Amino acid sequence: MPTTFYLIRHGETDWNLHGRWQGHTDIPLNEDGRAQAQRLAARLRADRVRFDAIYSSDLQRAWETAGVVGAALDLAPLPLPALREINVGSWSGLTSTEVRTQDAETYARYKSGEDVARGGGERFLDLYTRVVAAIEQLELGPINDTAHLAASPQAPDVMSAPPDDAERP
Repeated sequence: MPTTFYLIRHGETDWNLHGRWQGHTDIPLNEDGRAQAQRLAARLRADRVRFDAIYSSDLQRAWETAGVVGAALDLAPLPLPALREINVGSWSGLTSTEVRTQDAETYARYKSGEDVARGGGERFLDLYTRVVAAIEQLELGPINDTAHLAASPQAPDVMSAPPDDAERP
């Protein structure tokens, strides 16, 4: 039987709200983020979605979101640190405007589509390799052709940049 993945982005944090790159910095959900997690949990419960397991990054914003969903579905989340979002190194805590000022060359390369180590952290390829290796170790069997993504409109890049400065990476 094929496996279906639900990729669920954590609720809002104050850094999301203020357009700050988060990366591996452990920023908690804000009140809106907690409400978002509650709405998601209620929707999954109402739709009678069934999960066999919930794996979450160990960062508190993801872990809290997973905990709310897990409580609604009567399933305890399991920590999987490899699911952390991309490490943005020295860009963490900065807005894109601040990054553009402090690391103009790397930011320009990033904006042009080059896969660069953001702030000396990880490239997208590094993130991809880390996450795929972790998922493969779970030995879940074949993956269903259908995957569901509950994330921002920038779904392919949800782990790499904040919605800030009216500029989307």
